Amino acid sequence: GVSSSRDFGNGSTAQSRALYWISEADELQIPPDDPHMAERYTLAVFYFIAADSNLAPGDSGDGERLRRLQDGGNEADVVLHDSDSVQELTGWRQVSNWMSEKGHCSWHGVECHHNGAYTTYDGTNGITILNMTNNRIEGMLPQEFGALKDLRVLDLGQNKLKGTIPSALGKATELVALHLGGNVFTGTIPSEIGQLSKCTHLYLDENELEGSIPSEVTKLSNMQMIGLHVNALTGEIPDFSAMQELRALYLDSNHLSSTIPSTLGALGSNLLDLRLGSNDITGSLPSELGNLSSLRSLHVEENDLSGSLPLEFAGMDVLNELHAYGNKISGIIPIQIGFLGFFSELKVLYLDGNEITGTIPPSVSNMKNLVDLYLHHNKL
Repeated sequence: GVSSSRDFGNGSTAQSRALYWISEADELQIPPDDPHMAERYTLAVFYFIAADSNLAPGDSGDGERLRRLQDGGNEADVVLHDSDSVQELTGWRQVSNWMSEKGHCSWHGVECHHNGAYTTYDGTNGITILNMTNNRIEGMLPQEFGALKDLRVLDLGQNKLKGTIPSALGKATELVALHLGGNVFTGTIPSEIGQLSKCTHLYLDENELEGSIPSEVTKLSNMQMIGLHVNALTGEIPDFSAMQELRALYLDSNHLSSTIPSTLGALGSNLLDLRLGSNDITGSLPSELGNLSSLRSLHVEENDLSGSLPLEFAGMDVLNELHAYGNKISGIIPIQIGFLGFFSELKVLYLDGNEITGTIPPSVSNMKNLVDLYLHHNKL
């Protein structure tokens, strides 16, 4: 089923109230055999979780109104179709049509399969997009979201969602973009995310996620953008070489350790932005990164890197920014810098706070695009 049987233990759960609402209090009253009943029910579960999470101490809220109706109260007690009431109960910024008699394809943030030229309309259909970013949503993300089989885009970023990321999201196999960044999710990244074979954009950044990056996720060959930055992830940086379409990889501001894997150099000509800064990475900069011929931004700052700048970095001939400050990088600045495309497009070069020796090569003056050059706190 869509929900687990244990979620219906008493009438106070979000699932129990959603079931009662959709069967008794929903003015639309879609037939039980409607193929999109599960989607409307899932949205109702999401609503009741959010309403409960927004309750002030001592406020019985909408759940109590539903319970009074279940006990034979007046139907007027259940004010769910009024936008002002829904907004008051949830605290959401935008609530238009939620929990109303209108088809869920007209609810705020919901888009469905096309009805003529429209994806937003008064009707019930397969939900393809749920976009409620920055909408002051609190509560947990329910496992029922796995029932949204037609979902292509789920964007709930910049809210106050907490708890763990449900493993059932792996069942939403049509997902192309999953945006859950800027919340308060805890726990680990579910390995079931690796079942989203069509996913191209994954953003779980700015949460409180911990544990390692599941190897299953790194096998998603259609992935173009990954944002896991600003969490508490640990362990090694895994092998991302299966992601040949990857354009941006953001792993900065975590607690990742070990060395930078040379396999990152196998990402080829598509990778534009690589951010590994503010971790606990050791070892040297792998020369294989020089194979990233389209890379425009490389961030490895504030780690524990040592060794010298590889001459193979000359292969990154369109690099605009290199942030490598706050490490233990040693050796000299390559005398080839500024010649034959070696950093010739560079605009920002931050090498301060390292252990670089020698002198500044005169060829730096050939770097006509250079705007910022920080070399202080070295041994020059």
